[in-house]
Amino acid sequence: MILNEPYNSWLKQNVGGNADENSRFVFKIAAKNNDGVTDVDFSFDLVWFILIHVEAGELIKLQVAQELLKNPKFKDAFNVTLNNQLAKRLLEEFLLFNYIYLDGLKAYIDFSKLDVPIDFISHCLFVKRSLEIETKEISEERLKIVNTVLNTGFRLTAQFATKDEGAVIRKVLAMNGISNRFKVVKRLLAAGFKLFSPNTGSNAEISVELLSSRDNPECLELIKAYAPNFKDVKLNVAGNSDGNLADYFYWVKEDMVTVEFVKSELGVQLSNAAP
Repeated sequence: MILNEPYNSWLKQNVGGNADENSRFVFKIAAKNNDGVTDVDFSFDLVWFILIHVEAGELIKLQVAQELLKNPKFKDAFNVTLNNQLAKRLLEEFLLFNYIYLDGLKAYIDFSKLDVPIDFISHCLFVKRSLEIETKEISEERLKIVNTVLNTGFRLTAQFATKDEGAVIRKVLAMNGISNRFKVVKRLLAAGFKLFSPNTGSNAEISVELLSSRDNPECLELIKAYAPNFKDVKLNVAGNSDGNLADYFYWVKEDMVTVEFVKSELGVQLSNAAP
């Protein structure tokens, strides 16, 4: 195996002179399940081994990986590891916490293959990134990853589309300090995520957030595109779970401007369910 310098010398120094596309490196990792803690063996090809295990600068490791992946044999070995069911969760979280590799190798990765235990986008948005509360910086990091993955053509697979109850859209809409959140929502909808779902609680939260943010042109565009769905939204108004959006903004928020918008633009009228 010969790479262009300085990569060839780096590879010999950090991995050895005998590694090739058939080399496999086995890690033993303690994994916790319902039966307790067990040791699991993970087998990695040369590229993943370099990225995860070799102690060196991120940039040089990425450059060596990119050089290796230009060779179809190393690319095939890389994909074999990517398809290893045991390794998927580890690889997914490694990429989520090491953006330089996620971004640098995105052309070689099918992110839909890393939908373990949930789809990659959901995992990105909900994986715990800090012991502290969510900050603007954490939200921005999450959305940077989401946009990068969506740029690869990622779409929600049928397996997860049937289970989607609006949690992803709800999470993004809750990022109040992020100016491009509505752009991201539109991209997520195009990728197969849902704005409205069978989850009535989720529908209520999403509707209230959208209506409260309608001064944003892209948010208003979403409201108009999904106008018929708002008529079926139910909320708890003074203990009555059959309240609608007009009832909610009248009795709970006391926001007459939004009440008029809901009535005139969405056709939702005050009902007898209100107090």
